[in-house]
Amino acid sequence: MNDHNRFGMQPIAGPIVRYVDYASPAQIAGVLPGDMIVEIDGTPANTLPGGSEDLVKAVSRHISGPSSERIVVLRIRRNREELILKN
Repeated sequence: MNDHNRFGMQPIAGPIVRYVDYASPAQIAGVLPGDMIVEIDGTPANTLPGGSEDLVKAVSRHISGPSSERIVVLRIRRNREELILKN
């Protein structure tokens, strides 16, 4: 039994960023290649049924919506550390 199961915790999983477009909202927010996206606006990224495609759609929906919806909060994992990023 691994430590996650022994303590009743779920292992952290999510899509890994392969590249970040120059001057994109992701780059401006501080997302780097190699970051693991853990949550988007409080929703675990690994629960999106379409995987990384749904993640891209969810972020796109926010940044193209009304100005009150343009802030996207990402919880990422980078080098064993969790960070909160906002665009």
